[in-house]
Amino acid sequence: MTRWRRSLAAVNRAIGLIGICKKANKLVQGFDVVAESAQNGEISAIYMAKDISPKTQKEMLFACADTNIPIVSLGITMDELGQILGRRVGVIGITDSGLAEKLTLFGDSLR
Repeated sequence: MTRWRRSLAAVNRAIGLIGICKKANKLVQGFDVVAESAQNGEISAIYMAKDISPKTQKEMLFACADTNIPIVSLGITMDELGQILGRRVGVIGITDSGLAEKLTLFGDSLR
């Protein structure tokens, strides 16, 4: 299997897992809500779209600097996240540790 096919398969699996998280009500959407949930210790991991602005990425890293929550960049665009979630977002958080662990395998850790 070629590299791009493996990458496409990984993106499709990540999209499927995000859909499962949404249906299970284990998903937090949007910068402000995710940052607040991270400060309260309610989420297991934070995920960012690959086309998010560098300023937003830096602000999320700063907002969650004192937490031990992994921040991961997914190979999914904001538009693709919008199709899954029904709203165009660049930052999501997963509250379930098992689902977060699986989804983290498909991204690149930022810290």
